[in-house]
Amino acid sequence: MLLTKLYLFILLLGNLAINKYAQVKAYELVAKTTQANLHYSALKKMTTLDGSDTANIRRAFQPVKGKFTVYQFVATYQGTSFRGEGDWTFHDLLTLKTDTKGRILDAYQYTLEWAEPPASSDLFRSTVKNIYLKDQLAISLLKFIRTHYTEEHTDNQLNDLGVLILKK
Repeated sequence: MLLTKLYLFILLLGNLAINKYAQVKAYELVAKTTQANLHYSALKKMTTLDGSDTANIRRAFQPVKGKFTVYQFVATYQGTSFRGEGDWTFHDLLTLKTDTKGRILDAYQYTLEWAEPPASSDLFRSTVKNIYLKDQLAISLLKFIRTHYTEEHTDNQLNDLGVLILKK
């Protein structure tokens, strides 16, 4: 009995330590546009941008005219810079398009404060089929994969914890 309690106590401490660093990001809906599509030409041009070109990066996440519904989300969170310099505020942009039944057809995710050129080195694209958009959908279900993979990247898949928030 004592051994079981000790084991549970150690397990609880481990979870608390992990949760301090494994933030669950809330991707809040900031816009929903009908008769729209993803801005594919701007998303493709991200290979030519560096992380400081936030105007063009933001433009890539804005919808264009089309026949789908496009949702735009932003997750704001605290993190450490890639140089390990203190806490910073980061903004993850996520845009996705759905058909008329709410089935997710395509999605992209990007951290706006990404510093490493080209900007596309932090651009992730969803690879799933037949997932329907719903409130509190875990972004891990979208199975985002890096679109611009280099030998420097050891993590091809987005491993962030986050949920899509459709309602306030």
